[in-house]
Amino acid sequence: MSASRCYLEKAYHAGYDGGSGEGGKLYVQTDVTVVKVLMEGKRAVGIEYFDKGGNAKRVFGDEVVLSAGPVGSPTILQRSGVGDEKFLQEMGIETKHHLRGVGKNLQDHLEVYVQAKSKLPVGLFPYQWSKPHNMVQVGLEWFVRRTGICASNHLESGAFVKSSPDKEWPDIQFHFLNAAIDDQGSSMKSFGHAFQVHVGPMRSRSRGEVRISSTDPTKDPLIDPNYMEHESDFVEFRRSVEIAREVFSQPALAPYFDFEAVPGPDVVSDADIDDFIRDVAESAYHLCGTCKMGSEDDENSVVDEFGRVRGVPGLSVVDSSIMPTVVTSNLNCPTMMIAEKMSHGMKLQ
Repeated sequence: MSASRCYLEKAYHAGYDGGSGEGGKLYVQTDVTVVKVLMEGKRAVGIEYFDKGGNAKRVFGDEVVLSAGPVGSPTILQRSGVGDEKFLQEMGIETKHHLRGVGKNLQDHLEVYVQAKSKLPVGLFPYQWSKPHNMVQVGLEWFVRRTGICASNHLESGAFVKSSPDKEWPDIQFHFLNAAIDDQGSSMKSFGHAFQVHVGPMRSRSRGEVRISSTDPTKDPLIDPNYMEHESDFVEFRRSVEIAREVFSQPALAPYFDFEAVPGPDVVSDADIDDFIRDVAESAYHLCGTCKMGSEDDENSVVDEFGRVRGVPGLSVVDSSIMPTVVTSNLNCPTMMIAEKMSHGMKLQ
């Protein structure tokens, strides 16, 4: 199941006009780069973009909705002259509307892998790039029968736990995987059959920022996640590693657990664990918060409760960038919930 199947496919086939512009409710154009939102005074009236051939084009409408994500949406706003006035002046952009919170409040989830060598051949080690014959076999099984190891994403078990009993809600997330990998699965560890948990705190207090590096939309923005700014982040991360080790030491895993490979038996003290976290912690790709939803008296608020950009009629943002704080979960379903709620509000308006 995907967001496309749930929401877009029916609307696309029911309303697609083939690009003719005659009838239909949905026209999708791919491989385009949005330059900025077009404004008349302070009202949004359309967008300027480059098509896949590099040609500059404009499209106009009564409403503009940005769903470019927690990096794309704030950078489009900044190129459009909506953002912190001082920063826009530094970039040589005329300020259309001052909103100091655009691009600020960046949040994410970090995670580390605690990995163990397995005594038994229960993992995904035989099914990797270095063993293409096995990959072909299991791939064919899935295409023909929709069964076998390719029918699973293999992150089928996990947990949300409290780092301490006094916490109001769980603040640590675990994902279990029957393999030992690096860099979100881009490579597999070479020590054979193994298993691991992805683990990390859910409620970091650290806040970063996203800014354009140029008025050229093809240039990469500057992303400063400002990870691990607060000591509490280290405290919760240490506890994450400790709990993972406690899980691996349980009798139920004794037939499988051979030894801890990562971080390893030499990583014992708080300082050791902190160094391990600094070395290997990586993003779980849960960026959010850069077009914060908030009350009118919040100087860092970018959108109101309906996702409308404050002070810019006709312009809304609908993606994870409007989250005031990162949720205690993955972001996929909450972002779809945001879209559902915002679209309902738009229809009521």
